[in-house]
Amino acid sequence: MHLELHIKSGSRSGEVIRLNEVGSQLEPSSWVKENEVIELLLRVPAKFQSATLNLYDHRVAATYADFDETHTNFIWKPQRQKNRSLECLFINYFGLAELSIELEDEEESKVIKNFEPLEIFASKLNAQNVEDMLSYLATLGDEQLHSLFQTTKHGAGFKEGSTSPNGSLERLEHTIDKLSFLFQSLFSKPITKLLPEQRVLQASGEEDLDDSALGWLLDNLSLVEEVDDTDRAHFEFNDRMYKAHSIQVPVLKENSNLYENQVVHGFIVTLLNEADKQLANYNRTSSLKSVFSEEMPEGYSSFFTQVNRFKKELLGNQIERCVRAIERLKFLKHSLDQSISVTNYILDRPILTQKAEAQQSYRGIFIEYINWFEKSSPDWSVYENLLAIKSIPALFESYTYYRISESLINILTPTKGPISIGSLMHDMDGNEISLVREPTYWMPKNSRSNESSYINSEGKVIKKGKVELRSSQHKYSHRCPDVVIEVRKENKPSKLIVLDAKYTYPILAFSKYLPECTMKYVHGIHNRTNNKNLVCSMTIVHPMVNADKSLQSFHTFDYSIEGSMPVSPSLQALGLKLGLSQDSDCLRETLKLLLKQAGVAIPENQQLSLFIS
Repeated sequence: MHLELHIKSGSRSGEVIRLNEVGSQLEPSSWVKENEVIELLLRVPAKFQSATLNLYDHRVAATYADFDETHTNFIWKPQRQKNRSLECLFINYFGLAELSIELEDEEESKVIKNFEPLEIFASKLNAQNVEDMLSYLATLGDEQLHSLFQTTKHGAGFKEGSTSPNGSLERLEHTIDKLSFLFQSLFSKPITKLLPEQRVLQASGEEDLDDSALGWLLDNLSLVEEVDDTDRAHFEFNDRMYKAHSIQVPVLKENSNLYENQVVHGFIVTLLNEADKQLANYNRTSSLKSVFSEEMPEGYSSFFTQVNRFKKELLGNQIERCVRAIERLKFLKHSLDQSISVTNYILDRPILTQKAEAQQSYRGIFIEYINWFEKSSPDWSVYENLLAIKSIPALFESYTYYRISESLINILTPTKGPISIGSLMHDMDGNEISLVREPTYWMPKNSRSNESSYINSEGKVIKKGKVELRSSQHKYSHRCPDVVIEVRKENKPSKLIVLDAKYTYPILAFSKYLPECTMKYVHGIHNRTNNKNLVCSMTIVHPMVNADKSLQSFHTFDYSIEGSMPVSPSLQALGLKLGLSQDSDCLRETLKLLLKQAGVAIPENQQLSLFIS
C-alpha cells in the first residue's frame, strides 16, 4: 500500500510522490515545499468505507471516494479558499511531516496506516520565524531553561532534585580544580609503606647471608668461585673459601600500592567516566541533518540546519569545557601513574582511614570522593525535548510555554538577581500558582480519571454527521491543552487559566481555533466534585503579524479583561512577537490581567497601566 501525493502548482506541477507504508520511523523519503498545492490519493481494499488523514494534531477526512468491486480510491482534494486560491496542505509546516491515515470498514473497525515521512522546506518568512524562536531559547541558557522546565513540571523523565547538565559540568570543573591543588602536596608526601624486595646485586663479599640468600646461591652455583681472601669470602666449605659474583638480598623499598592511593586513583577514574558520559550525552542530543540538502530549492530553508545551529549555540561552550575537563583528568591520571602507582582502583564509596585523615591532602580528596557519591545525576530531559522537535508547530508550542514561564515568574517573583524557582509559586495572599504543560484531563468514567482533580465532561461526539455518545474508555477520551496556570485558593474553588498555542494567522486563531478551544476546554473541563466554573479564561496564542494588535478580545471593551467589568470566562487571542525583543507584544500585561481575573494578588509594582485604549 502506498500514498500518492500529486503536486498541482509551482515548478514541479504534475509530479507524483509515492510514500510507502512503514511499520516504524524511517528517514524521510522525499520532500515538498510548504506552499505547494497537493492532492492525495490512497487505494485500499473495498471493505474500507472512510479514511481520515492525520497530520500532527490535524485530522482531515477524505474529500470523496471512488468505489469499485475490489478497491476504493480515497482522494483528498485541495480546498478553494475565500481568495479563490487553492489550499496548501503543508502551509506553516517546517521539518518532518509524519503522515498516517485512519481507515474504517463497514463494521466500524478502525486501522491506522503509517507512511514514510516527508521533509517540508519552509519559505523565507517561516524560516525567519524559526530563527527568531530558536534565538530566544538560546538566550535563556542552560540553567534558566532547566529551571523553567522544572517549574512547569513537564516531562515524566524529570527527577526531583536533579541538576542541569551545565550545573553538573560546573561541579566537575570545581572538583578538578580542587584536586589539582591537593595533588601538589600529595605528590610531595604520598602515603607509602617500606616493604622488603629481593634484588640481585653485585657482591662485595661483605654481605651477611641469610637462609634465603644461601638457598638462592645453591640454585645458582655457576656464580660462585673459590677465593683465598677470607675477608672477601661469603662462606667456607671443606676448608675452602668461596665468593659469589652476584647475590640476592632483601632491600627495603617504598611501596605505594595501598588502599589510600587506590582510592585516589579510583576517584580520578570515576571522574573520567563521568566526564566521558557527559560528553556522550551532549553528542547524543541528536544532530539532525537534512537528507535532501543538495536538492533544496532556492529561497527555501531546512528546519534541521537551523536546529543544529541552535544546538551549537546552546551547547557548544559546554562541549568545549567538557573536552577540556577530560584532558585535565587524563593529565592527572598520567601523573598519578608515574608517581604513585597502584595495581587496582577503589571505585566504590571510600572509607576515611586514620592515615588519610592524618594527612590534609588525602583527607580533602577522600571527602570530595565521598561527597561525589551524594550528587544527583544530570537531568537531560530539557535538551531531549527541545532537540527532538521536528516541526514548526511543535517549536512554537515550546517557545510559547517558555515565554509564559519566564513572564509568570517575573510577575510573581520580581527580582533583579538570579531567579530562584520551585515547582510551586505563591502570590501575596498565599494562594498557590502552578504552571503545567500539556496536562491530561480524562472523562470521569475512564480508568485514568483519578490522575487529576479535574475531568473532561464532554459526553457527545459527531460521527458521520450524527451526534453519538462519546466513549469514555478510548485512548482519546481526554482533553490536553498546551499550557494551564492553576490557581489554588484555601477554602475556595480552584481556577484554571488555559492557553493554547497555534502556529497560524491571527484571523484563524480568532475565528477558528478560539471557538473550537472554547468548546473543548471552557465547556469541557470541570472539577470532579462540584459544578462551579473551573476555566476562567481561554486564550489562543499565535505568532504576531506586523501591525496587528497583540490582544484581540471576543468581548466588548468594558467586558473584556482590559475593561472595568471583565466577564468570566474571558475569551481572547494573543499574538507573540517571535524575535529577541518582545516589547511590542502584550504577553506579560495579558498574564497580569488573567491572573488578576483568577483572584491572584499581584505585587503593587506590577499593577501598572497595562493598555492604552
